[in-house]
Amino acid sequence: MLPGKQYTPEVILGILRKRAWFLLVPLAVAAAATALWSRTLPDLYRSQTIVQVVPQRISPTLVRSTIETRIEDRLPAIREAILSRTRLESMILEFDLYPEERKYMVMEDVVGMMYDHIDTWIIRQDAFGVAFTGTDPVKVMRVTERLGNLFIEQSLSYRHNLTEVTDEFLESQLDETRRELEAQERRLEAYRRTYAGELPTQVEANLQQLNTANTQIQQLANNINQALARRLVLEQELNDLRQRSLDALPTSSGALADAGEARELLAAQAAVDELRARGLRPGHPDLDAALRNLREAEARYAGRSSDSSTVRSPGEVARQARIDSLAEQIAEIDRQVADARVAQQRFQAMADAAQARIDAAPTRETEMIALMRDYDIIADKYRGLLQKREEARISANLERRQVGEQFSIIDPARVPERPYSPDRRRINAAGAFVGLVLGMVLVAVLEYRDRGFRNDEEVEAVMGLPVLAVIPIMRSEAEQRRRLWRRVAVNAGLSVVVAGCALVCAYLYLST
Repeated sequence: MLPGKQYTPEVILGILRKRAWFLLVPLAVAAAATALWSRTLPDLYRSQTIVQVVPQRISPTLVRSTIETRIEDRLPAIREAILSRTRLESMILEFDLYPEERKYMVMEDVVGMMYDHIDTWIIRQDAFGVAFTGTDPVKVMRVTERLGNLFIEQSLSYRHNLTEVTDEFLESQLDETRRELEAQERRLEAYRRTYAGELPTQVEANLQQLNTANTQIQQLANNINQALARRLVLEQELNDLRQRSLDALPTSSGALADAGEARELLAAQAAVDELRARGLRPGHPDLDAALRNLREAEARYAGRSSDSSTVRSPGEVARQARIDSLAEQIAEIDRQVADARVAQQRFQAMADAAQARIDAAPTRETEMIALMRDYDIIADKYRGLLQKREEARISANLERRQVGEQFSIIDPARVPERPYSPDRRRINAAGAFVGLVLGMVLVAVLEYRDRGFRNDEEVEAVMGLPVLAVIPIMRSEAEQRRRLWRRVAVNAGLSVVVAGCALVCAYLYLST
Protein backbone atom coordinates (compact mmCIF):
# COMPACT_ATOMS: atom_id res chain seq x y z
CA MET A 1 0.00 0.00 0.00
CA LEU A 2 1.39 3.34 -1.04
CA PRO A 3 1.79 5.91 1.76
CA GLY A 4 -0.67 8.77 1.49
CA LYS A 5 -2.94 6.90 -0.89
CA GLN A 6 -6.61 7.70 -0.37
CA TYR A 7 -9.36 5.14 -0.93
CA THR A 8 -12.44 6.73 -2.38
CA PRO A 9 -15.56 4.77 -3.30
CA GLU A 10 -14.45 4.80 -6.93
CA VAL A 11 -11.04 3.41 -5.91
CA ILE A 12 -12.65 0.68 -3.80
CA LEU A 13 -14.97 -0.30 -6.67
CA GLY A 14 -12.00 -0.45 -8.95
CA ILE A 15 -10.16 -2.72 -6.52
CA LEU A 16 -13.19 -5.02 -6.30
CA ARG A 17 -13.49 -5.21 -10.09
CA LYS A 18 -9.80 -5.94 -10.41
CA ARG A 19 -9.78 -8.60 -7.69
CA ALA A 20 -13.33 -9.94 -8.15
CA TRP A 21 -12.13 -13.54 -8.36
CA PHE A 22 -10.51 -13.21 -4.94
CA LEU A 23 -13.98 -12.50 -3.58
CA LEU A 24 -16.02 -14.93 -5.67
CA VAL A 25 -13.80 -17.98 -5.38
CA PRO A 26 -13.58 -18.09 -1.52
CA LEU A 27 -17.28 -17.29 -1.34
CA ALA A 28 -18.23 -20.08 -3.75
CA VAL A 29 -15.83 -22.64 -2.31
CA ALA A 30 -16.85 -21.93 1.30
CA ALA A 31 -20.54 -22.04 0.41
CA ALA A 32 -20.18 -25.32 -1.48
CA ALA A 33 -17.99 -26.90 1.21
CA THR A 34 -20.40 -25.83 3.93
CA ALA A 35 -23.36 -27.17 1.95
CA LEU A 36 -21.63 -30.51 1.42
CA TRP A 37 -20.63 -30.70 5.09
CA SER A 38 -24.15 -29.85 6.31
CA ARG A 39 -25.47 -32.50 3.94
CA THR A 40 -23.43 -35.11 5.80
CA LEU A 41 -24.96 -34.16 9.15
CA PRO A 42 -27.66 -36.60 10.30
CA ASP A 43 -31.24 -35.40 10.41
CA LEU A 44 -32.51 -34.99 13.95
CA TYR A 45 -36.24 -35.18 14.61
CA ARG A 46 -37.96 -33.65 17.59
CA SER A 47 -41.27 -34.65 19.12
CA GLN A 48 -42.89 -32.90 22.04
CA THR A 49 -45.86 -33.34 24.34
CA ILE A 50 -47.63 -30.81 26.54
CA VAL A 51 -48.57 -31.82 30.09
CA GLN A 52 -51.13 -29.79 32.01
CA VAL A 53 -51.55 -29.63 35.78
CA VAL A 54 -55.18 -30.52 36.49
CA PRO A 55 -56.35 -29.11 39.85
CA GLN A 56 -58.05 -31.33 42.39
CA ARG A 57 -61.66 -32.17 41.61
CA ILE A 58 -62.85 -31.35 45.14
CA SER A 59 -63.19 -27.70 46.06
CA PRO A 60 -60.18 -26.43 48.05
CA THR A 61 -62.61 -24.68 50.38
CA LEU A 62 -63.84 -28.11 51.49
CA VAL A 63 -60.57 -30.06 51.45
CA ARG A 64 -57.25 -28.24 51.31
CA SER A 65 -54.29 -30.11 49.87
CA THR A 66 -51.11 -30.18 51.93
CA ILE A 67 -48.99 -30.06 48.75
CA GLU A 68 -48.85 -26.48 47.58
CA THR A 69 -45.48 -26.43 45.82
CA ARG A 70 -45.34 -24.67 42.48
CA ILE A 71 -44.70 -26.55 39.27
CA GLU A 72 -41.40 -24.68 38.93
CA ASP A 73 -40.28 -26.27 42.19
CA ARG A 74 -41.64 -29.77 41.56
CA LEU A 75 -40.59 -30.21 37.94
CA PRO A 76 -36.80 -30.38 38.57
CA ALA A 77 -37.22 -33.06 41.23
CA ILE A 78 -39.57 -35.12 39.04
CA ARG A 79 -37.25 -34.66 36.04
CA GLU A 80 -34.21 -35.93 37.93
CA ALA A 81 -36.16 -38.95 39.15
CA ILE A 82 -37.33 -39.80 35.62
CA LEU A 83 -34.01 -39.12 33.91
CA SER A 84 -32.03 -41.37 36.19
CA ARG A 85 -29.37 -43.55 34.62
CA THR A 86 -31.35 -46.73 35.22
CA ARG A 87 -34.50 -45.49 33.49
CA LEU A 88 -32.67 -43.96 30.55
CA GLU A 89 -30.62 -47.11 30.04
CA SER A 90 -33.77 -49.25 30.07
CA MET A 91 -35.41 -46.95 27.48
CA ILE A 92 -32.28 -47.06 25.31
CA LEU A 93 -32.40 -50.85 25.27
CA GLU A 94 -36.19 -51.02 24.91
CA PHE A 95 -36.42 -48.66 21.92
CA ASP A 96 -33.01 -49.59 20.46
CA LEU A 97 -31.75 -46.03 20.57
CA TYR A 98 -28.27 -44.97 19.41
CA PRO A 99 -27.34 -48.36 17.87
CA GLU A 100 -24.21 -47.02 16.16
CA GLU A 101 -23.02 -45.07 19.17
CA ARG A 102 -23.38 -48.10 21.41
CA LYS A 103 -20.86 -49.95 19.27
CA TYR A 104 -17.97 -47.69 20.20
CA MET A 105 -19.19 -45.78 23.28
CA VAL A 106 -19.72 -46.96 26.83
CA MET A 107 -23.29 -47.03 28.09
CA GLU A 108 -22.68 -44.19 30.52
CA ASP A 109 -21.77 -41.84 27.66
CA VAL A 110 -24.77 -43.00 25.63
CA VAL A 111 -27.02 -42.29 28.62
CA GLY A 112 -25.48 -38.84 28.91
CA MET A 113 -26.17 -38.26 25.21
CA MET A 114 -29.83 -39.20 25.65
CA TYR A 115 -30.03 -36.99 28.75
CA ASP A 116 -28.86 -34.04 26.66
CA HIS A 117 -31.48 -34.81 23.99
CA ILE A 118 -34.37 -34.56 26.50
CA ASP A 119 -35.73 -31.11 27.15
CA THR A 120 -38.37 -29.80 29.56
CA TRP A 121 -39.66 -26.26 29.88
CA ILE A 122 -42.36 -24.35 31.70
CA ILE A 123 -45.13 -23.04 29.45
CA ARG A 124 -47.22 -21.37 32.12
CA GLN A 125 -48.06 -21.90 35.77
CA ASP A 126 -50.20 -24.96 35.04
CA ALA A 127 -48.45 -26.56 32.04
CA PHE A 128 -45.03 -27.67 30.87
CA GLY A 129 -43.54 -29.33 27.81
CA VAL A 130 -41.41 -32.44 27.30
CA ALA A 131 -39.44 -33.06 24.10
CA PHE A 132 -36.99 -35.64 22.78
CA THR A 133 -34.63 -35.33 19.82
CA GLY A 134 -33.38 -38.30 17.80
CA THR A 135 -32.65 -39.64 14.33
CA ASP A 136 -35.68 -41.94 13.96
CA PRO A 137 -38.99 -40.01 13.90
CA VAL A 138 -41.09 -42.99 15.02
CA LYS A 139 -38.78 -43.81 17.91
CA VAL A 140 -38.65 -40.13 18.83
CA MET A 141 -42.45 -40.06 19.07
CA ARG A 142 -42.58 -43.25 21.15
CA VAL A 143 -39.86 -42.06 23.52
CA THR A 144 -41.61 -38.70 23.97
CA GLU A 145 -44.88 -40.48 24.66
CA ARG A 146 -43.17 -42.69 27.24
CA LEU A 147 -41.56 -39.65 28.88
CA GLY A 148 -44.94 -37.92 29.18
CA ASN A 149 -46.46 -40.99 30.83
CA LEU A 150 -43.47 -41.24 33.16
CA PHE A 151 -43.95 -37.64 34.23
CA ILE A 152 -47.59 -38.40 35.08
CA GLU A 153 -46.67 -41.56 37.01
CA GLN A 154 -43.78 -39.88 38.80
CA SER A 155 -45.99 -36.94 39.74
CA LEU A 156 -48.50 -39.29 41.36
CA SER A 157 -45.69 -41.11 43.17
CA TYR A 158 -44.08 -37.82 44.17
CA ARG A 159 -47.30 -36.44 45.62
CA HIS A 160 -48.12 -39.72 47.35
CA ASN A 161 -44.67 -39.92 48.94
CA LEU A 162 -44.84 -36.28 49.92
CA THR A 163 -48.20 -36.74 51.64
CA GLU A 164 -46.91 -39.84 53.44
CA VAL A 165 -43.78 -38.04 54.58
CA THR A 166 -45.88 -35.08 55.70
CA ASP A 167 -48.22 -37.36 57.64
CA GLU A 168 -45.31 -39.18 59.32
CA PHE A 169 -43.65 -35.90 60.22
CA LEU A 170 -46.84 -34.45 61.66
CA GLU A 171 -47.47 -37.69 63.58
CA SER A 172 -44.01 -37.57 65.15
CA GLN A 173 -44.41 -33.89 65.99
CA LEU A 174 -47.85 -34.61 67.43
CA ASP A 175 -46.48 -37.39 69.67
CA GLU A 176 -43.67 -35.16 70.89
CA THR A 177 -46.06 -32.29 71.57
CA ARG A 178 -48.46 -34.67 73.33
CA ARG A 179 -45.66 -35.75 75.67
CA GLU A 180 -44.79 -32.12 76.35
CA LEU A 181 -48.45 -31.35 77.04
CA GLU A 182 -48.80 -34.30 79.42
CA ALA A 183 -45.61 -33.30 81.23
CA GLN A 184 -46.93 -29.74 81.59
CA GLU A 185 -50.25 -31.10 82.89
CA ARG A 186 -48.37 -33.15 85.49
CA ARG A 187 -46.45 -30.04 86.55
CA LEU A 188 -49.71 -28.14 86.90
CA GLU A 189 -51.27 -30.96 88.91
CA ALA A 190 -48.24 -31.17 91.22
CA TYR A 191 -48.30 -27.41 91.67
CA ARG A 192 -52.00 -27.44 92.57
CA ARG A 193 -51.43 -30.24 95.09
CA THR A 194 -48.41 -28.52 96.62
CA TYR A 195 -50.13 -25.17 97.02
CA ALA A 196 -53.68 -26.35 97.61
CA GLY A 197 -55.66 -23.56 99.27
CA GLU A 198 -53.28 -20.81 98.08
CA LEU A 199 -54.35 -20.79 94.44
CA PRO A 200 -55.95 -17.68 92.94
CA THR A 201 -59.19 -19.56 92.30
CA GLN A 202 -59.45 -20.31 96.03
CA VAL A 203 -59.15 -16.72 97.26
CA GLU A 204 -62.93 -16.40 97.53
CA ALA A 205 -63.16 -19.55 99.63
CA ASN A 206 -60.30 -18.34 101.85
CA LEU A 207 -62.01 -14.98 102.32
CA GLN A 208 -65.22 -16.74 103.25
CA GLN A 209 -63.34 -18.97 105.70
CA LEU A 210 -61.57 -15.92 107.17
CA ASN A 211 -64.85 -14.08 107.62
CA THR A 212 -66.46 -17.14 109.19
CA ALA A 213 -63.53 -17.59 111.61
CA ASN A 214 -63.55 -13.91 112.57
CA THR A 215 -67.31 -14.07 113.10
CA GLN A 216 -66.91 -17.12 115.33
CA ILE A 217 -64.08 -15.44 117.25
CA GLN A 218 -66.22 -12.36 117.84
CA GLN A 219 -69.20 -14.50 118.84
CA LEU A 220 -67.06 -16.46 121.29
CA ALA A 221 -65.63 -13.22 122.69
CA ASN A 222 -69.15 -11.92 123.27
CA ASN A 223 -70.16 -15.20 124.94
CA ILE A 224 -67.09 -15.07 127.18
CA ASN A 225 -67.83 -11.50 128.21
CA GLN A 226 -71.46 -12.36 128.98
CA ALA A 227 -70.41 -15.45 130.96
CA LEU A 228 -67.83 -13.49 132.95
CA ALA A 229 -70.41 -10.80 133.73
CA ARG A 230 -72.88 -13.42 134.92
CA ARG A 231 -70.11 -15.11 136.93
CA LEU A 232 -69.31 -11.81 138.60
CA VAL A 233 -72.94 -11.46 139.70
CA LEU A 234 -73.07 -15.04 140.96
CA GLU A 235 -69.76 -14.67 142.74
CA GLN A 236 -70.97 -11.50 144.47
CA GLU A 237 -74.11 -13.27 145.61
CA LEU A 238 -72.06 -16.25 146.78
CA ASN A 239 -69.75 -14.06 148.82
CA ASP A 240 -72.72 -12.30 150.42
CA LEU A 241 -74.31 -15.62 151.39
CA ARG A 242 -71.07 -16.93 152.85
CA GLN A 243 -70.60 -13.75 154.84
CA ARG A 244 -74.09 -14.01 156.31
CA SER A 245 -73.40 -17.64 157.16
CA LEU A 246 -70.33 -16.58 159.12
CA ASP A 247 -72.20 -13.85 160.90
CA ALA A 248 -74.90 -16.27 161.98
CA LEU A 249 -72.49 -18.74 163.65
CA PRO A 250 -72.84 -19.12 167.55
CA THR A 251 -70.10 -17.74 169.80
CA SER A 252 -69.34 -20.92 171.77
CA SER A 253 -65.91 -22.48 171.55
CA GLY A 254 -67.15 -25.16 169.19
CA ALA A 255 -68.91 -22.59 167.12
CA LEU A 256 -65.80 -20.46 167.00
CA ALA A 257 -63.85 -23.47 165.74
CA ASP A 258 -66.50 -24.05 163.08
CA ALA A 259 -66.29 -20.40 162.15
CA GLY A 260 -62.53 -20.69 161.64
CA GLU A 261 -62.96 -23.73 159.41
CA ALA A 262 -65.64 -21.88 157.48
CA ARG A 263 -63.37 -18.90 156.94
CA GLU A 264 -60.61 -21.19 155.64
CA LEU A 265 -63.15 -22.79 153.31
CA LEU A 266 -64.25 -19.36 152.06
CA ALA A 267 -60.63 -18.28 151.53
CA ALA A 268 -59.81 -21.48 149.61
CA GLN A 269 -62.94 -21.08 147.49
CA ALA A 270 -62.06 -17.44 146.82
CA ALA A 271 -58.54 -18.44 145.71
CA VAL A 272 -59.93 -21.04 143.28
CA ASP A 273 -62.43 -18.54 141.92
CA GLU A 274 -59.70 -15.98 141.37
CA LEU A 275 -57.49 -18.43 139.46
CA ARG A 276 -60.40 -19.54 137.31
CA ALA A 277 -61.28 -15.95 136.62
CA ARG A 278 -57.73 -15.52 135.29
CA GLY A 279 -58.42 -18.24 132.73
CA LEU A 280 -56.49 -21.11 134.29
CA ARG A 281 -57.75 -24.59 133.55
CA PRO A 282 -57.35 -27.90 135.43
CA GLY A 283 -53.84 -29.17 134.92
CA HIS A 284 -52.25 -25.83 135.66
CA PRO A 285 -50.02 -26.17 138.80
CA ASP A 286 -51.47 -23.11 140.58
CA LEU A 287 -55.06 -24.11 139.96
CA ASP A 288 -54.42 -27.74 140.95
CA ALA A 289 -52.81 -26.59 144.23
CA ALA A 290 -55.74 -24.27 144.97
CA LEU A 291 -58.19 -27.09 144.27
CA ARG A 292 -56.33 -29.38 146.68
CA ASN A 293 -56.48 -26.68 149.38
CA LEU A 294 -60.20 -26.25 148.71
CA ARG A 295 -60.87 -29.98 149.04
CA GLU A 296 -58.87 -30.15 152.27
CA ALA A 297 -60.75 -27.12 153.69
CA GLU A 298 -64.08 -28.69 152.70
CA ALA A 299 -63.06 -31.94 154.38
CA ARG A 300 -62.07 -30.16 157.61
CA TYR A 301 -65.23 -28.11 157.61
CA ALA A 302 -67.38 -31.16 156.96
CA GLY A 303 -65.64 -33.12 159.74
CA ARG A 304 -66.05 -30.25 162.13
CA SER A 305 -69.72 -29.93 161.29
CA SER A 306 -70.36 -33.66 161.81
CA ASP A 307 -68.65 -33.64 165.22
CA SER A 308 -70.50 -30.55 166.40
CA SER A 309 -73.66 -31.09 168.35
CA THR A 310 -75.00 -27.81 167.00
CA VAL A 311 -78.22 -28.25 165.17
CA ARG A 312 -78.63 -26.03 162.05
CA SER A 313 -81.71 -24.01 161.63
CA PRO A 314 -83.81 -24.32 158.47
CA GLY A 315 -82.50 -20.93 157.29
CA GLU A 316 -78.91 -22.10 157.47
CA VAL A 317 -79.75 -25.24 155.54
CA ALA A 318 -81.43 -23.19 152.77
CA ARG A 319 -78.57 -20.74 152.71
CA GLN A 320 -76.04 -23.58 152.40
CA ALA A 321 -78.01 -25.14 149.54
CA ARG A 322 -77.99 -21.79 147.76
CA ILE A 323 -74.26 -21.48 148.30
CA ASP A 324 -73.67 -24.93 146.81
CA SER A 325 -75.88 -24.10 143.82
CA LEU A 326 -74.06 -20.84 143.18
CA ALA A 327 -70.69 -22.60 143.42
CA GLU A 328 -71.80 -25.19 140.85
CA GLN A 329 -73.05 -22.46 138.50
CA ILE A 330 -69.78 -20.58 138.81
CA ALA A 331 -67.83 -23.78 138.12
CA GLU A 332 -70.01 -24.44 135.04
CA ILE A 333 -69.42 -20.90 133.81
CA ASP A 334 -65.67 -21.40 134.29
CA ARG A 335 -65.81 -24.56 132.19
CA GLN A 336 -67.80 -22.82 129.47
CA VAL A 337 -65.38 -19.89 129.42
CA ALA A 338 -62.42 -22.24 129.20
CA ASP A 339 -64.03 -24.19 126.32
CA ALA A 340 -64.90 -20.93 124.56
CA ARG A 341 -61.31 -19.73 124.83
CA VAL A 342 -60.04 -23.02 123.40
CA ALA A 343 -62.50 -22.69 120.51
CA GLN A 344 -61.46 -19.07 120.12
CA GLN A 345 -57.82 -20.13 119.75
CA ARG A 346 -58.83 -22.78 117.22
CA PHE A 347 -60.77 -20.28 115.11
CA GLN A 348 -57.94 -17.78 115.43
CA ALA A 349 -55.55 -20.39 114.03
CA MET A 350 -58.01 -21.00 111.17
CA ALA A 351 -58.20 -17.25 110.50
CA ASP A 352 -54.41 -16.91 110.53
CA ALA A 353 -54.07 -19.83 108.11
CA ALA A 354 -56.72 -18.37 105.78
CA GLN A 355 -55.02 -14.97 105.89
CA ALA A 356 -51.65 -16.55 105.09
CA ARG A 357 -53.18 -18.32 102.08
CA ILE A 358 -54.76 -15.06 100.94
CA ASP A 359 -51.42 -13.25 101.28
CA ALA A 360 -49.69 -15.98 99.23
CA ALA A 361 -52.31 -15.81 96.44
CA PRO A 362 -50.56 -13.04 94.37
CA THR A 363 -47.32 -15.03 94.30
CA ARG A 364 -49.16 -18.20 93.34
CA GLU A 365 -51.08 -16.26 90.70
CA THR A 366 -47.82 -15.10 89.08
CA GLU A 367 -46.45 -18.64 89.11
CA MET A 368 -49.73 -20.03 87.77
CA ILE A 369 -49.74 -17.48 84.94
CA ALA A 370 -46.28 -18.66 83.88
CA LEU A 371 -47.32 -22.31 84.06
CA MET A 372 -50.61 -21.69 82.25
CA ARG A 373 -48.87 -19.61 79.59
CA ASP A 374 -46.55 -22.50 78.80
CA TYR A 375 -49.50 -24.88 78.92
CA ASP A 376 -51.58 -22.73 76.56
CA ILE A 377 -48.69 -22.43 74.10
CA ILE A 378 -48.17 -26.19 74.04
CA ALA A 379 -51.93 -26.82 73.89
CA ASP A 380 -52.33 -24.43 70.94
CA LYS A 381 -49.40 -26.10 69.21
CA TYR A 382 -50.95 -29.51 69.84
CA ARG A 383 -54.34 -28.45 68.49
CA GLY A 384 -52.71 -26.92 65.41
CA LEU A 385 -50.69 -30.07 64.73
CA LEU A 386 -53.77 -32.20 65.27
CA GLN A 387 -55.70 -30.19 62.69
CA LYS A 388 -52.79 -30.30 60.24
CA ARG A 389 -52.47 -34.06 60.67
CA GLU A 390 -56.15 -34.53 59.89
CA GLU A 391 -55.76 -32.34 56.81
CA ALA A 392 -52.69 -34.34 55.78
CA ARG A 393 -54.60 -37.60 56.12
CA ILE A 394 -57.48 -36.26 54.04
CA SER A 395 -54.99 -35.03 51.45
CA ALA A 396 -53.30 -38.43 51.39
CA ASN A 397 -56.70 -40.04 50.88
CA LEU A 398 -57.30 -37.70 47.95
CA GLU A 399 -54.00 -38.72 46.40
CA ARG A 400 -54.74 -42.42 46.89
CA ARG A 401 -58.11 -42.01 45.19
CA GLN A 402 -56.47 -39.89 42.48
CA VAL A 403 -58.91 -37.02 42.89
CA GLY A 404 -56.23 -34.53 43.90
CA GLU A 405 -54.01 -32.46 41.64
CA GLN A 406 -52.70 -34.52 38.69
CA PHE A 407 -50.78 -34.24 35.43
CA SER A 408 -52.70 -34.75 32.19
CA ILE A 409 -51.45 -34.80 28.58
CA ILE A 410 -53.28 -32.17 26.54
CA ASP A 411 -51.05 -32.35 23.43
CA PRO A 412 -49.82 -35.91 22.77
CA ALA A 413 -46.57 -36.66 20.99
CA ARG A 414 -46.71 -36.95 17.19
CA VAL A 415 -44.40 -38.36 14.55
CA PRO A 416 -42.34 -35.40 13.29
CA GLU A 417 -42.67 -34.81 9.54
CA ARG A 418 -39.51 -32.76 9.00
CA PRO A 419 -36.14 -32.66 10.71
CA TYR A 420 -35.72 -30.35 13.63
CA SER A 421 -31.96 -30.12 13.23
CA PRO A 422 -29.59 -29.27 11.60
CA ASP A 423 -30.78 -25.99 10.10
CA ARG A 424 -28.87 -26.39 6.84
CA ARG A 425 -29.98 -23.08 5.37
CA ARG A 426 -28.58 -21.22 8.31
CA ILE A 427 -25.40 -23.30 8.22
CA ASN A 428 -24.97 -22.66 4.48
CA ALA A 429 -25.58 -18.95 4.94
CA ALA A 430 -23.01 -18.86 7.71
CA GLY A 431 -20.50 -20.70 5.50
CA ALA A 432 -21.07 -18.31 2.60
CA PHE A 433 -20.63 -15.36 4.92
CA VAL A 434 -17.38 -16.80 6.22
CA GLY A 435 -16.18 -17.26 2.60
CA LEU A 436 -17.10 -13.69 1.76
CA VAL A 437 -15.25 -12.39 4.81
CA LEU A 438 -12.26 -14.56 3.89
CA GLY A 439 -12.27 -13.13 0.35
CA MET A 440 -12.46 -9.60 1.64
CA VAL A 441 -9.56 -10.26 3.98
CA LEU A 442 -7.57 -11.72 1.06
CA VAL A 443 -8.32 -8.67 -1.10
CA ALA A 444 -7.31 -6.39 1.75
CA VAL A 445 -4.02 -8.25 2.23
CA LEU A 446 -3.19 -8.15 -1.47
CA GLU A 447 -4.04 -4.48 -1.67
CA TYR A 448 -1.91 -3.80 1.39
CA ARG A 449 1.09 -5.53 -0.21
CA ASP A 450 0.57 -3.86 -3.62
CA ARG A 451 2.97 -0.86 -3.99
CA GLY A 452 2.46 -0.15 -7.70
CA PHE A 453 0.85 2.85 -9.41
CA ARG A 454 -2.23 2.28 -11.50
CA ASN A 455 -2.54 5.72 -13.12
CA ASP A 456 -0.95 9.16 -13.25
CA GLU A 457 -3.35 10.52 -10.60
CA GLU A 458 -1.89 8.10 -8.02
CA VAL A 459 1.62 9.23 -8.98
CA GLU A 460 0.76 12.88 -8.54
CA ALA A 461 -1.10 12.18 -5.24
CA VAL A 462 1.73 10.13 -3.75
CA MET A 463 4.87 11.80 -5.21
CA GLY A 464 3.55 15.35 -5.34
CA LEU A 465 5.10 15.77 -8.86
CA PRO A 466 3.41 16.40 -12.16
CA VAL A 467 3.32 13.55 -14.68
CA LEU A 468 4.72 14.57 -18.04
CA ALA A 469 4.13 11.31 -19.86
CA VAL A 470 3.08 7.70 -19.29
CA ILE A 471 5.07 5.05 -21.18
CA PRO A 472 3.26 1.65 -21.41
CA ILE A 473 5.08 -1.68 -21.17
CA MET A 474 6.10 -2.85 -24.59
CA ARG A 475 5.49 -6.59 -25.21
CA SER A 476 5.83 -8.68 -28.30
CA GLU A 477 2.89 -10.27 -30.03
CA ALA A 478 3.88 -13.70 -28.70
CA GLU A 479 4.00 -12.39 -25.16
CA GLN A 480 0.65 -10.71 -25.60
CA ARG A 481 -0.89 -13.94 -26.92
CA ARG A 482 0.54 -15.94 -24.03
CA ARG A 483 -0.80 -13.44 -21.54
CA LEU A 484 -4.18 -13.49 -23.22
CA TRP A 485 -4.41 -17.29 -23.24
CA ARG A 486 -3.25 -17.45 -19.66
CA ARG A 487 -5.88 -14.91 -18.63
CA VAL A 488 -8.56 -16.75 -20.54
CA ALA A 489 -7.55 -20.07 -19.00
CA VAL A 490 -7.49 -18.66 -15.48
CA ASN A 491 -10.83 -16.92 -15.92
CA ALA A 492 -12.35 -20.03 -17.44
CA GLY A 493 -11.06 -22.24 -14.66
CA LEU A 494 -12.24 -19.89 -11.99
CA SER A 495 -15.58 -19.54 -13.73
CA VAL A 496 -15.93 -23.31 -13.79
CA VAL A 497 -15.09 -23.48 -10.10
CA VAL A 498 -17.56 -20.76 -9.21
CA ALA A 499 -20.25 -22.19 -11.44
CA GLY A 500 -19.70 -25.68 -10.06
CA CYS A 501 -19.94 -24.43 -6.51
CA ALA A 502 -23.06 -22.49 -7.39
CA LEU A 503 -24.64 -25.57 -8.95
CA VAL A 504 -23.76 -27.66 -5.91
CA CYS A 505 -25.26 -25.08 -3.59
CA ALA A 506 -28.39 -24.76 -5.72
CA TYR A 507 -28.87 -28.52 -5.87
CA LEU A 508 -28.41 -28.98 -2.16
CA TYR A 509 -30.66 -26.02 -1.42
CA LEU A 510 -33.44 -27.33 -3.61
CA SER A 511 -33.10 -30.86 -2.27
CA THR A 512 -33.65 -29.70 1.27
